[in-house]
Amino acid sequence: MFSHCFAKFSVVRVKKHKEISLIDISLFPESLRPPIAGYAVARHPLDVFKVGCRPPGGYVGDSRLGTPKREGVSGGVQMRWAFLAAALVQRNTCLDNRLDLYYQQVRKTPSCVPTKNMYTQLSSLQLDTIEDKLLRGISDYLSKSGFSRCHLGLSGGLDSALVAYLAVRAVGKENTVCLILPSRFTSQRSLDDAEELANNLGCRHETLAIEPLYAGFLETLEPIFEGRPFDATEENLQARIRGTLLMAFSNKFRSMLLATGNKSELSMGYCTLYGDMCGGLAPLGDLYKTEVFDLCRRINEKSRLQTGKDVIPETILTKPPSAELRPNQTDQDTLPPYEVLDAVLREYFNHRSPEKIAEKLNVDGDLISRIAQTIAATEFKRRQAPPAVNVHTERTERQSSD
Repeated sequence: MFSHCFAKFSVVRVKKHKEISLIDISLFPESLRPPIAGYAVARHPLDVFKVGCRPPGGYVGDSRLGTPKREGVSGGVQMRWAFLAAALVQRNTCLDNRLDLYYQQVRKTPSCVPTKNMYTQLSSLQLDTIEDKLLRGISDYLSKSGFSRCHLGLSGGLDSALVAYLAVRAVGKENTVCLILPSRFTSQRSLDDAEELANNLGCRHETLAIEPLYAGFLETLEPIFEGRPFDATEENLQARIRGTLLMAFSNKFRSMLLATGNKSELSMGYCTLYGDMCGGLAPLGDLYKTEVFDLCRRINEKSRLQTGKDVIPETILTKPPSAELRPNQTDQDTLPPYEVLDAVLREYFNHRSPEKIAEKLNVDGDLISRIAQTIAATEFKRRQAPPAVNVHTERTERQSSD
């Protein structure tokens, strides 16, 4: 199917608009067209791929299984359209390097200091409601999918800590397994935090070092890499090795793999296809990073009242977020501060123009444009992500009516 799809790309007429390629869809065979007509032209960079987007596979929650909201369009067509988007972004360069360019442009934009009006912390009642939705979504999805057990990769970071807690609450500690998969870049602090969290939750946890596999991949690829410097390729190899091990566990023990990515990372494509995006469900896929922090603090607050101690180690909440795929890496090497990023994303997904966002949040307009371009360039990733549990009313997309 893939070779057939890419063969069709050669007949596509591509136009340029604000540094983003636009497609004349009318030149596609009927079987390859998305359910729109004419040029995929938009007013803002994010709208370049006008395919009525929503998070892949729809949403899950409120005791109902979500389905893709693209009536009359088969999954095959959706996948082919996703590959088309990927090909447009890639064009004549490495895809990961292309995305690195977008990230670099975001980093070079004048920085923005978070202000109080950017983000209003959710109330305890709102956070408890979100937790209930997440628990119900996980439980219902596993049950209706025929799974009684789940597992996840536990990194010692905030997102996987929250997913582990939710999994134990949703299906029980006896039905939850945490796999710790350290590499040469994993800090001892992260290992200690992961083990402490698993012990607090009372669930089974196993450690599988990926270093032998990673070294084997690097040795095998060395002749064709020809001494090129370390970049996103070597970083993503680690994530994909972990994804392979986690999916092997899923197959062997019929356990649902829970992905741990959040809405902020997914929106910016700060994730690895066939790596940390592996899984049957993404519980945090509709939760912004700042909300992940707030919910974890609320969970600890309730835990202290009940048991006298935090269930999620405080060091997980206070250390800088990091994928730990290279030495001394932090998320803010690549992304704006999450308080700024999440505030922009909320406004953007609620159909605010970049100009209005800049005025409301007092954020540099170039930063907003770069964020929008990055979202557009990484849409193909979200097309291949597992479904999320719906906790918000707004949709993670820009509608064609914008």
